[in-house]
Amino acid sequence: MVTKGNVQRAMGRPEAAIASFEAALSMRPDLAAVRSNLAGALRAAGRIEASTDELLVAANRVNPRLVERGGGVRGIEIRHLPLPGGDIALAVHLLVDTRDAMGANLVNTICEAVAPRIADICGGKVAMRILSNLVDRSIVTASVRYAAERLAVDDLDGESVRDAIVMTSDIAAADPYRAATHNKGIMNGIDAVAIATGNDWRAIEAGAHAYAGFDGAYRPLSRWSVGSNGELEGEIRIPLKVGIVGGTVAANPAAAFGLRIAGVNSAAELAELMAAVGLAQNFAALRALATSGIQKGHMRLHARSVVAAAGIKGGRFDEVVEQLVASGEIREERARTQNSHRRTIHRRVSPWAPPRARSSCSASTPRSMASMYWRYPCGRPSPQRWRRSHRVSHSRCPTGSSRSRFRRRPVA
Repeated sequence: MVTKGNVQRAMGRPEAAIASFEAALSMRPDLAAVRSNLAGALRAAGRIEASTDELLVAANRVNPRLVERGGGVRGIEIRHLPLPGGDIALAVHLLVDTRDAMGANLVNTICEAVAPRIADICGGKVAMRILSNLVDRSIVTASVRYAAERLAVDDLDGESVRDAIVMTSDIAAADPYRAATHNKGIMNGIDAVAIATGNDWRAIEAGAHAYAGFDGAYRPLSRWSVGSNGELEGEIRIPLKVGIVGGTVAANPAAAFGLRIAGVNSAAELAELMAAVGLAQNFAALRALATSGIQKGHMRLHARSVVAAAGIKGGRFDEVVEQLVASGEIREERARTQNSHRRTIHRRVSPWAPPRARSSCSASTPRSMASMYWRYPCGRPSPQRWRRSHRVSHSRCPTGSSRSRFRRRPVA
């Protein structure tokens, strides 16, 4: 598998992944209920654009350490938002390079610091100051190519599997109902990496799904097609703003351990890894749909959960899982029945069970209990491999003779 990842770069800085955040202002010049028309909104936007340099200096003054690390506020964008009732709102986006931090708290602090000045410049009233999880300035792409012959499975040749995968992708592009599940499978992989590395998987989910419906129709985040040489080609484009430093990661030893396993040295590398995992997860799901069906793999996972819930461990675990999958009855009581039946059969037919012990006992022997040890071969070529212990209880014969009957009981 050949995988290639790329984070969309910004401002010519190879390390910079820029996220988009907004402070929305409702244009009411007298701060009362007077509606602002479009012409007034345009004039307010012009005044903000003319004050861009002043606002950038003020914004970067909020966190000088971020600027020292090469980050900071890079630019300002303005959007007009028509509201119900004829009002016009301006969404002022601060484009912030947070470097290797996710930067949610940092950016909210910047928004709150500059919002009053923006309101003064445009003569409006601040409606809210909050980051946006739609980070469409930090788009990550990953691509992969599979030779058709490597896709063959069971009685299906590689070209048939390739064409079936492309068909499932085309259906997702045409049907939002299928696209929702298509993207959910992608996020199965990305969310797992996000959780393991201490990133906010809910923010990533929100941004990904918003991006999928950005043009007004919900679309799949990945596309699969036939390459020029007949290979299967896949590509994913997804907004990802993640971090490898910051309070959340530093306070979570598990997140630090996950980052060491990932082997990434920057937030951009982590985002590329997430995109590649999401694409690989998507390929696995589409290949299953195109061949044996998704339920086969799902039921095997379900069987493992059921067997674990039944309390079965050790070497019997996988054996009971296979028995449940083969029977088609994946239930907890069925797992317990299979496990207890196997133990009963093993005790009944075991060729290594020691013979019943009978012996004589002198008067000085305690009546309560004595111990006997049986040693016998339990496998070849090492006949002395195992040693089993048994308790032997004593009971006087009904006649009162000195002979005792020994009943062997396995030690619990």
